Amino acid sequence: MNDRNDWNSPWMDHATWILGHLETLHLTHLEALTLLMIEYLNKAQIPVSHDILCEKLSITAAQAEKTLGDLSDKGMLDFTMEGGRVRFQTQGVYDRGTSVGEPLARSLIQEFEDAFARTLSSQEMQRILDMSAAYGEDRVLLALDEAIAYDHPDTNYIERILMSWKQKNLSTEDLRKGYRNERR
Repeated sequence: MNDRNDWNSPWMDHATWILGHLETLHLTHLEALTLLMIEYLNKAQIPVSHDILCEKLSITAAQAEKTLGDLSDKGMLDFTMEGGRVRFQTQGVYDRGTSVGEPLARSLIQEFEDAFARTLSSQEMQRILDMSAAYGEDRVLLALDEAIAYDHPDTNYIERILMSWKQKNLSTEDLRKGYRNERR
């Protein structure tokens, strides 16, 4: 059981903790880098803003906004007002990282290794975790099932399936119902 006070203790090094648990957090590269930059800025007592994140990370304002929104949606980033300034809080990283754990990620990777009948490269593993973070594990597994049904188990193909479903605005439940009806 995690203790919210652990994250706020003076002995807790947030950046080191994030790096040590990166594989269980299911973050994109930009999300991870953004969290680490926020931690650096907080520790250095430099006010965090969209402008400074854009400058330090060499990203556009739109990329910064999307990344911060995604981190907030995942419950890893919260915003509060302190002394008239927005404060970026990352307590949610610790809460999620200690509750999600590695077994979930390993089971997703194992599903892909079983389907591909080989060990995945580290790049493939990261890509699968990125897809899971972007689309959700259930949808990624459904896309893997579809790729297998069409005898095309390939990460590029699976990502195209996921993008197509997103463009068509199909819910996970719609996809599950479709699979049940097709397989009867």
